[in-house]
Parts: sequence; structure tokens; C-alpha cells
Amino acid sequence: MKNHWLWVAHEDSWADSQGDDLDLGRGAAATEDTGWTCDPAARPNDLVLLYRTAPRMDVKYLFEVTSEPRPRPARSGTGHPGSERLAGEPECGWRSLASFDAPLTIREMRNDQVLKDWNALRLNFQGRSFPVPHEVWARLIGELTRRSWVDA
Repeated sequence: MKNHWLWVAHEDSWADSQGDDLDLGRGAAATEDTGWTCDPAARPNDLVLLYRTAPRMDVKYLFEVTSEPRPRPARSGTGHPGSERLAGEPECGWRSLASFDAPLTIREMRNDQVLKDWNALRLNFQGRSFPVPHEVWARLIGELTRRSWVDA
């Protein structure tokens, strides 16, 4: 059975040095030596929604986990955001399945009757990875796909 996750991404992971969005849509993926910080319980084929922190504060991407979690090595350089502070934390391989051209904002989630009591949301997504219960996943995916689905 696939698990569902929400991964939290800080700006240095989804934007370039000018603050412009990186292209994390379909076709984007981890390289052999990089991954995304994940929960130790994540498994290949699990599905992930990516929450982007301020200034965006939204869910924009759908990923699939492509590897078992492994300890994140210490890396340096601009191509590896967060690597020094997260060395040893679990990271997973991933590939992007979709980008939503109308992301779901934290404000909209807080105003949604199904989502408003979700623990991760109540914690303001303060963490790196959260399991997503079935009913919450169904609502998130339903809202995102109802609005628009970008397949590129």
C-alpha cells in the first residue's frame, strides 16, 4: 500500500538565488547523489505533496518516492541546499509527477472544513515530513486537480 506524505521545502530548495521558482515539474528528479529529506518510513512508490515555505506558503508539486531512505551525506556547495545542517537525516530519491498551476495556499487549507484540523497544518508545517491521512490526501488531491493540473 502506498503511503502519502507532505514534505516541507524551504526557499533554498525550490527557488534560485534571485527568488524565481526552479522547475520541479514533471521530469525533475533526484540525481544519484542527491535526494529530498524524508521520513524514515517512506518507501519507493509512496506519493508526496511538496509544501513550499514562505514566501509562497503553498502546495505546488506531486512527487513519487524512488528509493528507500538513506542517511544524507554532508555536502557543500550551492547545488545542495540544507546539506550541512541536515547531514545524517534520512533522504529519499524522488521524481516529479506533476506541477499544479494553481497551488493550494496555507490560507485556503486553514479555511477548508476537511483540512483545518489536520495536525500538520495546525503545526504550521513546522517540520520536514508529515504523513497524510487518507481523507486529507483525498481532499488535497481533489482540490489541486479540480483547480488545474499541469503535466509538464
